[in-house]
Amino acid sequence: MRFFIAVWVVSCAVACGGGKSATGPSGGFPAPPQIQTIVEVNSPGGFPYGPQVLAQSVTVPAGSYNNIRFRWGLGQLGPPASGSLYILSQEVLGNVSGLGPSTPGFVARSLRITDGDYIFDSAVTLRGAARYWFATDTAIYFMSSQGSSDVYTGGDLYVAANPPLDGPFQRLYVSNPSERFDANFKLTGSVATQ
Repeated sequence: MRFFIAVWVVSCAVACGGGKSATGPSGGFPAPPQIQTIVEVNSPGGFPYGPQVLAQSVTVPAGSYNNIRFRWGLGQLGPPASGSLYILSQEVLGNVSGLGPSTPGFVARSLRITDGDYIFDSAVTLRGAARYWFATDTAIYFMSSQGSSDVYTGGDLYVAANPPLDGPFQRLYVSNPSERFDANFKLTGSVATQ
């Protein structure tokens, strides 16, 4: 029995590179990704909206990011996120029912929702200095900025024409097209390694 254990330990030490690995301290398992905030908008004085089908455009800062997660800022609002979230690389103007792989600029669809975050496949990579649109396929509750000042110049809030909630997306304004609204949101991920 001692011989078997000793052989196994030596074999593992050799196979695992002596317990040292570039993949992580455990000698074979990759280190978990370091998730960080990429962009966050949390507008003071925001007001609740919803339920509404919506999209928010976001400009990603320099660098490349994967392990993407996205969360709508709900404040004290009702039900958590639901449905799916889509990432597009061009302005979302089509109908909600048209969201999918054939949508112009389609990048990815969320895999699941965990603790209020839409989670995307770890291989999905967002490039820095690019603008993306994060669009829901389901009406949700969210917090919005006031339209009188552009709290986030890197993007804009879009809503599906109401009614019906399947109408085309359009940039939100109340009375004047120069108004700029943004949803409260948090985009997180890890720095992509080449």
